[in-house]
Amino acid sequence: MQIETIVLGDDEKKFEALKLVLKELGAIKVDSSSGVAGSVELETWILKVGIDEITIESDNYEGVSIRGPHQIVSKIVDLIQQKIK
Repeated sequence: MQIETIVLGDDEKKFEALKLVLKELGAIKVDSSSGVAGSVELETWILKVGIDEITIESDNYEGVSIRGPHQIVSKIVDLIQQKIK
């Protein structure tokens, strides 16, 4: 299984679209954490989407990223793009 990471950045529209897409796909939170390392604030959510597990990370430098199996990450990104058109 190919794991892929896509950085959405700090675009608020994309983050709101991501939340809608995850809700529509029936994502279930498995775990979450947050912390600070120096000047970096990091939040991490592990979600189950169907049979796949994805990780959403948000930090104050790169913004939001999605990591997980290529097929589900690509599907999520495509759905986000459709929502922000």
